[in-house]
Amino acid sequence: TSLKSLATGMLRFSPDVVIDPFGSGSALLIEISRTTCHFGGEEEMVHHVRRVLYHLGHHHHLVIAHRAEAASIISRIHGDKTIRRIGITALKETLNQLPWTILEPAIVVAEQLRLSGLQTLGDLYSLPLAGMRARLGEELTEKLLLVYGDRHEPLRRHKPPRKLEEKIEWWPPTQNKSSLLFAAKRLFDQIELQLERRDEGLSEATLLLRLAESKNEIAIVLRPRRAQRKSSNLLKLLDNKLENQRLTGTVDRMRLKLQKRLSLLPEQGLLFAAESALYWNDEAIQLMDKLGCRLGEDRVLTPKLTEEHRPELAYTWVRAGIDEEDENPPHPPMGTRPLELSPTPQIIAIAIHAHGRPVEILTGPHRGLLRIINGPERLSSGWWDGHDTCRDYYVIQTQDGSRLWVYQDRHAGQWYQQGLFV
Repeated sequence: TSLKSLATGMLRFSPDVVIDPFGSGSALLIEISRTTCHFGGEEEMVHHVRRVLYHLGHHHHLVIAHRAEAASIISRIHGDKTIRRIGITALKETLNQLPWTILEPAIVVAEQLRLSGLQTLGDLYSLPLAGMRARLGEELTEKLLLVYGDRHEPLRRHKPPRKLEEKIEWWPPTQNKSSLLFAAKRLFDQIELQLERRDEGLSEATLLLRLAESKNEIAIVLRPRRAQRKSSNLLKLLDNKLENQRLTGTVDRMRLKLQKRLSLLPEQGLLFAAESALYWNDEAIQLMDKLGCRLGEDRVLTPKLTEEHRPELAYTWVRAGIDEEDENPPHPPMGTRPLELSPTPQIIAIAIHAHGRPVEILTGPHRGLLRIINGPERLSSGWWDGHDTCRDYYVIQTQDGSRLWVYQDRHAGQWYQQGLFV
């Protein structure tokens, strides 16, 4: 399972990744001749591959050769953390020096080879082909021809799983937060590679912690405000979640299941710096995720305009930090609006002159003559939902210098105060 996950991660370097069918299945074969140009050449690609392997904690050594079968054979005899490049001219000579035991022949065939005094692949390859088939069998002969390139066999590409899920187990069980985060990082690193290959980000996932004694699983839902695939960002989100998570026992297994994924297109730079104010940056998103974990997701909200003329219904509260571009965004109101808006308009007593315009506030703290600064602005709405309204709005200034936003209900004639200009 770990090798399959690693093979999926290696698809970021080439679409041709094969789990080695020639040996014990502990190696990967990657065809890189067509993709090195995207990484700045072979040397740079090798650097990227090794960085990923180190990051995931895999001990490894790399062999670069012109044939997959030969690279597979040669890779079995070199130590950890080595890199060996073998050119076309040196490949046959290198193969000739390898012991024939590397082909892993059957016990009976191996005994025949020992008795015959043959020691290397070169010794074996120098034998007549027909006699080799008759004495040593078809299987060993075909392996030898594959290694030397005299026969070719199509390789089956690795196909990544449709459902992304990773798990990790350990012993002894632990309840330590740092140990759990260390294990989770391994899972997030694997998922990051797979999501990067798909150009996707995680928008919702569930982390399942198995209790060692009861075998019950505790579910922790990860729902970042912006689709993520970076392991470091997901780890910070989990860290915040674990602060409020109470474990009733030690944990010995962790599973990560992805429920929702979104495409992550390359970010385009902004033409004007002022436009950056329209988008949440990464630091703000991480802060909102942290506040959501500590205070509750329903308490970290932001207002959003709606297609409605009535001021008390012209916005709604949505989850903060989610940049959604509506195909038909609502248009902001054209008139002047106060910073302080009352959700419920308050009745106010106002006297009017013969033409219906307000002239004086009769009661309350703003009592006295008033001056009209702007208005009337007529708003009609609600006829489709049974709350038909028709209002004339004014911006007025009172004798104490306050600026109020008031309106007259054209159906009932009553005056209301709905806002205050600070």
